Amino acid sequence: MPAARRRHPEPAACAFAVALAALSFSGCFKPNVLDGGLQCATSGKRCPDGFQCGADNRCERMPVTVPPDAGTDAVSVPDAKKDMATSTDGGDGGACVPVTPLCADEPDAGEACSPSCQRGCGCGQRCNVVDRKPACVPTGTVPLGELCNPNADDCAPGLICLRETCGNGLARCYRHCTNDGQCDGVACTINIADGQNNPTSYYTCDVPPRACNPVDGTGCPSLSFNCYLTSANQTLCDCPGMGKQGMNNDTCTLYSDCAPGFICISGVDGQTSPHCHFVCDVSKGGCTAAEPTCTPTIGGAKFGYCSM
Repeated sequence: MPAARRRHPEPAACAFAVALAALSFSGCFKPNVLDGGLQCATSGKRCPDGFQCGADNRCERMPVTVPPDAGTDAVSVPDAKKDMATSTDGGDGGACVPVTPLCADEPDAGEACSPSCQRGCGCGQRCNVVDRKPACVPTGTVPLGELCNPNADDCAPGLICLRETCGNGLARCYRHCTNDGQCDGVACTINIADGQNNPTSYYTCDVPPRACNPVDGTGCPSLSFNCYLTSANQTLCDCPGMGKQGMNNDTCTLYSDCAPGFICISGVDGQTSPHCHFVCDVSKGGCTAAEPTCTPTIGGAKFGYCSM
């Protein structure tokens, strides 16, 4: 029996020892300052090079908002954050634009904001589920499906950083939802658990489609993920199935029940239930002598499965 196809591996500052209380931020002094760990100076240069004085009066590398009265050190927020949530109007030095709502639903009674629609939060903030309840938190920039920091959720508005079942602390951004219509072709099915791994009443959309290659396994944001082709002709990156990695003609229920390079599909060569079959590139073929035909999952699809 041929082995399962596997994806290819992806492929001097100066400082002076002075007390922080006496810092003047002058000359070439460049202390090892934690992001947000130093209060802005009240006069002169407010923060060290590479930092800006944020609205919370702390020195940050990329503050969400910059106060209008920050003096000569105040500048516009970086483009990445400006595009997602905030901007300056170029006139008063710090007018902030709120996050654009994603849908029309207002926050439920007694809740601070709406995670799925991003309504209810102020300038420079997004709505996220924190400690089992929606709360307004600083907005991030990481887009849907990309790797994020689960300890300091840095996802863009409408998204939440959730840990994966594979990888060492691996996490990525998922879309908040209350119904399938908010999920762009996938289901609103993943429950958001709390810090003790107990379920809450909030959900995200399932794993989003991604333009990866299920034949050679390339295109995922981490080597811990496999690139899968679903029977609905979607390619996506997900963790391997727990305890099952089916090979050719093995039974399966979910796409992740099959090993990399296989698709879980029914109706192939007379099979009425889903089985694992080799994935193939329709334009290149590459199937086995026993199953030589590369059949597209749907008409005109790029990828398909090997059959007799």
